[in-house]
Amino acid sequence: MPRVTSILARDSGSASPVAVFEPGEGAGIVLGHVASWASLESDLPPGFDAWIDLGETDLDSLVPGVRLTLGTIPVKISAKPMELRSGYAVGTVTGTGTARPGDIASYEGEGAPRAAVLTLSDSCSRGEREDGSGRALVRMLSEAGLQVVRYAVMPDGRRPVSLRLASWCDDGSCNLVLTTGGTGFSPKDETPEATNDIVERPAPGLAEMIRFRSSATVASAWLSRAAAGIRAMTLVVNLPGSVKGATEACGFLLEVLPHALEVLAGRVHRCGG
Repeated sequence: MPRVTSILARDSGSASPVAVFEPGEGAGIVLGHVASWASLESDLPPGFDAWIDLGETDLDSLVPGVRLTLGTIPVKISAKPMELRSGYAVGTVTGTGTARPGDIASYEGEGAPRAAVLTLSDSCSRGEREDGSGRALVRMLSEAGLQVVRYAVMPDGRRPVSLRLASWCDDGSCNLVLTTGGTGFSPKDETPEATNDIVERPAPGLAEMIRFRSSATVASAWLSRAAAGIRAMTLVVNLPGSVKGATEACGFLLEVLPHALEVLAGRVHRCGG
């Protein structure tokens, strides 16, 4: 779980020992790394009352609507102002609370499993084409009743992808991470390697099931090198990069996913039967 490391309150000009919101509703919070304060002249954008540092947590990928608790401050992530550069998130305080350095930042659920989608594509990351597969997966997961808390697009690359996957698994934000892209034979297709670098328990049956069922209509499905596995309490599954391939594979996965996530969370103690 990420922790609050520093707090900058409006008009203080320096780090503060505590942020208190009483009664609190409607106040704005900027989430960002303290190392960047100087570059923004240690100032807060208009309409925001505190800046809370969560260390090296991946903030850019948080989806508007996600709810966190910072210490005891309930926060709902909102759309980021255009003037706020990458590396930050903003939120609205939804109730009374207090945060101090060292407090845990936890992700609130609404009873539904929390999911993330990571698109691996050089051209999408450069803005040269739209991310059709990633956005389609976000829609499918939401329609299936999962709460999508993270979504990001990044270039192919084994090391940076593995670091991001590990971060999403380790910070407690996600029960499921789906990747799309980078599973083929191209020299730059390293998503399976990045996944295998960070999983602690492989789950090869999921990838094999997707390959087998997809091959009934597309023989080239057997060329997929997709992997799947578990890190901590998070299931990671690689899906194809095309919209058709990604959505078809996600459909197959959704047939077994509810039970898989229940077992992983410890709510059910038998896998089938």
